[in-house]
Amino acid sequence: MLFPKSITVFILTLIALDMCSQEKVVDYQLPPALRKEVNASMFYSNGNDVLADVQKNEAGIRLLIKEGAVPEIVYQYGSDTESSAAGYIHSSNEVTEIRSLQWLGGIAQGAVLDDCYFSAGTRSIYIVETDTSKGTNKVTDTLQFTHNEHLITVVEEGGKLFVVSYLDKSDIIYIRVKQPTQKLVGFEKVMAVAAGREYRRKDPHFSDFFKDKNEAGFFIYDLSHPYPSNMPASAEKIYHFPGKLIFSLENPNQQTNIVSLSLVDFSHLFYSVPPPFKPVEFVDLAEDATSSFLWNDILFKTGNYGGYLYITATNINSAVVLCNYITKLSKSVEVATTTFFKTGHYNELAKEKKEKLHKYLEQPSIGIHHAGGSVFEIEISCMYKRSSWATILLSAATSFAGTYAINSIPRVRGLSLFFLYHQQAISVKNSLDISTGNFSNSLDSSFTSDSWEDKVSRANSFAGKNKRYHPANLMKGDVIYVYFVNEDEGRFYVYKF
Repeated sequence: MLFPKSITVFILTLIALDMCSQEKVVDYQLPPALRKEVNASMFYSNGNDVLADVQKNEAGIRLLIKEGAVPEIVYQYGSDTESSAAGYIHSSNEVTEIRSLQWLGGIAQGAVLDDCYFSAGTRSIYIVETDTSKGTNKVTDTLQFTHNEHLITVVEEGGKLFVVSYLDKSDIIYIRVKQPTQKLVGFEKVMAVAAGREYRRKDPHFSDFFKDKNEAGFFIYDLSHPYPSNMPASAEKIYHFPGKLIFSLENPNQQTNIVSLSLVDFSHLFYSVPPPFKPVEFVDLAEDATSSFLWNDILFKTGNYGGYLYITATNINSAVVLCNYITKLSKSVEVATTTFFKTGHYNELAKEKKEKLHKYLEQPSIGIHHAGGSVFEIEISCMYKRSSWATILLSAATSFAGTYAINSIPRVRGLSLFFLYHQQAISVKNSLDISTGNFSNSLDSSFTSDSWEDKVSRANSFAGKNKRYHPANLMKGDVIYVYFVNEDEGRFYVYKF
């Protein structure tokens, strides 16, 4: 069948665009012992090197990924190498496969690497020291949690690993520090009671923050890339900024409580940011009525309070309110012509959505991207009131599981594309200058986060085409890596978006 010349050119253009949408940065032939039934993961080291582990029970290899160059072997072990290292951890008369553990972080000093692994089965932390010059590894530290102690996260900073956990029904957290060539050193810290969920019971504890959460299951926010507004929908968030770990909690009374923990001297500060006003009429409070996102010292906050939608920006250190935007929600289309929505950047809303906008805005969530200087991109996403976040996420997860193959390796500084891909009922975006409190862009404005989210979509589509190989992703800054092992060819591939 012959196509007209114009159609042929169009098809070829589409093919060229698809080929150019990703760049193959790694095409690596794996050793024979690592070509079938393997587990692959990529992560950033504390020195911001990109590393990749390909492992199975009896063999493993760690690669240093450098774009435009053949990956360097950091170390390898297994039946087809002369290395004396083994892919197992021996501790307390138990043998645990490294492949079955969750990698949480690592640090390096010279040829010696310290990797931190977590076993959900034994509820234990293992620090494995690898001497890459000798190809050997050994367990230097083992930490088994008691029945009432739970792992929060492991963060890396300044060449140190910080293992952070909490104690049930208490205000106590434990911080254990690992430095190269040294043993884990533990510190006990009592946190502010005020950080608890005061409204749930009369004797709140800091541990209430982690209620119903999986061990080591928290996503840790940093400022390395934009976050779409559906991601910060959770009422509890943990941030890792330079020198501190921050816990924030949304309360049904529209108050946001924040605890900032110093990773230098383990002191802590407590902040509380109230809603911008008190409604005249009684308000039926709901837990999902407010959302916030912290960007360094500035807390951006949105909520539907007593029939009013507000967007505020507050410096938590000085308590200075930098922006305070409030609009009355009504059943008419007029709400869509107010300052934020009139100049906002969004897909054209259908007439029925404009007329019911006040209903969509009952569960707002906010996303932030720093556009430079005093300007921030603000995105508000909402679900229709008859749907819930749980319902929409379950629906998206079901659809996602059946269609897309992107996975996220927990705590390897990766980000599950699933969270970025589900469709909100409505999403409105605008630029806010916090020095003036004004929204400044017109309807056709271009946003940095738009191109980033488009990149996410392309990476997700590419992963879907390769789902038989179980691809996973790693994100940082404006870079997305999608990687997988093609077991038919015995090759490890990494693509950059």
